[in-house]
Amino acid sequence: MSLVPNKPTTARRFILENGVWLVGSILLAVIVWFAAVNQQNPVEQQRFRDTIRVDVLRDDAMLVVNPPPPVQVVVRAPSSVWTILQDDDITVSADLRGKPAGTYTVALTAALSPARLGVVSEVLPSQITISLAKRSEQVFNINISAVQSPPVGFQIADAKPNVPTTNVSGSEAQVKRVASVEARVNLSDQTKPLTRTIDLLAVDAEGNAVNDVSLSPTQVTVAIDIEPRPGVTVLNIAPTFQEATLPQGYLLSNYSAAPLRVAVRGERSSIEALNGSVPTEPIDLTGKTASFNQTVKLALPNGVTLTDPVDVVVSVQIDAINVTREIPNVPVQTQGLDPADFAITLQPDHVSVIVKGPQTALDGVQPSDITVIAPLAGLGSGTYTITLQASIAHAGLTNANLSIPNLQAQVTIRALHPTATPTITPTSPPTAIPSAVASATPTP
Repeated sequence: MSLVPNKPTTARRFILENGVWLVGSILLAVIVWFAAVNQQNPVEQQRFRDTIRVDVLRDDAMLVVNPPPPVQVVVRAPSSVWTILQDDDITVSADLRGKPAGTYTVALTAALSPARLGVVSEVLPSQITISLAKRSEQVFNINISAVQSPPVGFQIADAKPNVPTTNVSGSEAQVKRVASVEARVNLSDQTKPLTRTIDLLAVDAEGNAVNDVSLSPTQVTVAIDIEPRPGVTVLNIAPTFQEATLPQGYLLSNYSAAPLRVAVRGERSSIEALNGSVPTEPIDLTGKTASFNQTVKLALPNGVTLTDPVDVVVSVQIDAINVTREIPNVPVQTQGLDPADFAITLQPDHVSVIVKGPQTALDGVQPSDITVIAPLAGLGSGTYTITLQASIAHAGLTNANLSIPNLQAQVTIRALHPTATPTITPTSPPTAIPSAVASATPTP
């Protein structure tokens, strides 16, 4: 009986045998392609040039107390990707979703943008510590606070912000510290109504700034109405002094009062008689030789009073009287050469010295207190022009108080014991001994 070939089985075997070759060919082609591509566009692993911000994933009710610093990442990617890779192509995150308030050490995860071929192979550091706090919000009225009041005789009639409240948000602990929100403004030089945009400041009960909270809005526009105080007159303060009380040799060089002006009210005729200024009680300068400050009272006439209590401080500047005195015929002393070895001639050998300073110090200066020298160190025989130097030894004066009108002198130096210059004597050539004489040496 003859056997008939099974055609389906043969076809299946053909497909299987050729399929293996087909898959192998495809794999080989892929390997060859990958090798070619990798040779032209090799994969590189290196640290990215910039640091990357860490995104903290958290619930909306929580906030980060200590924002983490940026980190570094190591990326593995083809060289073509490295040429275009930017900071925003890399994300680094710390996942704290579902976590309550507290401090956590969490591992960092990183990835490249889907548009960039490659992976983040390492994050440096690999984990960070983050503190979470419960978020809190509270609405505060805006208070307008004058850090310095308007000038004397003026007052704030009205002050209104363009919005009445602001929202303070932050950690629950920080928001609880906030006692008020202020718009602080300096009105020390304002005598007319004004409108100004001012930054808002959250402060505690002691008036200290509370940090790490956010305000919305952060600024307000404030309209402030300033007007003269009714029935008030502004007078300048005029310090007065007792006569002829300063010690001899000193003078009153300057003085000033703080504040400069005061506001008064009272009988109109008495105020007009002051002619725009109010004197202080006389200040005694007896024995004063240095500047000083003194709190004084105002000499207000009867029927006139201050609108507000005020301490008047007068700053008094006392200076010594500076004078100039000439000290003539001061001898010039040489310095730097031994007179036993050199004959020194100075022209001039006496000079005048001008002394400038406080009269009290100059009154006791004697010519013997002043020394003038001619520095000669390092000079040899010859004639030179040198600069003289003056010094003083007297209390209250220094060398800076001295000057020499004839500052330069001519000096001639001659060595008393000059070193003799050695004379070189030529050496006579040796005399030749005649051979006959030489041979006449007796033989023992």
